Amino acid sequence: PDRKVAPEDVQYLLSSHYQGTDYDPYINRDTGKRGMYRSIGINRTGVTTICQIRPDVPDAIKGIEWICFGSTTFGAFLPFYTAVSRVPDYLSRITLDASTENYYWSSRLIGALADSCYSASVQNIERYQLAVGTKGREIIREYYEKMIKTGDFSLTEEANEKLSAMAEKETTSTLNK
Repeated sequence: PDRKVAPEDVQYLLSSHYQGTDYDPYINRDTGKRGMYRSIGINRTGVTTICQIRPDVPDAIKGIEWICFGSTTFGAFLPFYTAVSRVPDYLSRITLDASTENYYWSSRLIGALADSCYSASVQNIERYQLAVGTKGREIIREYYEKMIKTGDFSLTEEANEKLSAMAEKETTSTLNK
C-alpha cells in the first residue's frame, strides 16, 4: 500500500455491503440486483477484532485490540490495551440474556434496529462509529503519554476503564436515538 493500513481501513472493508452499487441491500430503489450477494458486514458476525501491533512503542503497551460486537456495518470498533489482568465489566460481563448493560448486547441491539431502518439511522451510526474511534484514539494517546512519562505500564487497566466508560456513554446515546 502507499500508506500504512489503519484499523479504520480494515473496519471499512469488513463493513462492506456493496455501498454505491446496485447490489447494496440498503439502496432506496429496486435494481433487480439488490441483496443478490451476501454482504460482508451485515448481521452475520458476533464479534470482530483487529489486532494492532505498534512497532514504535514499548513492548508492554505495543498491542491494541480493536473490538466490535455484532454487525460491523452498525457497530463501533473500540480500542483497548491488551496484556491486562482485568477487562472492564461493560466489555466482559456478557450473559445469554439481552441487556443494555454490556457492549455486546447494546451493539447487537443497535444493529437490529438500524438494519430495519437503514436510511433513517445511517447518520447516527456513522456519527457513533466516528465518535468511538476518535475518542478511543484520544484516550489511547493520553494514556500512552502518561505511561511513557511515568514508566507505569499498569495504567493500561485504568485506560481500558476510561475507554469502556466512553463506549458505554456513546453506545447508550446511539441506542437512545
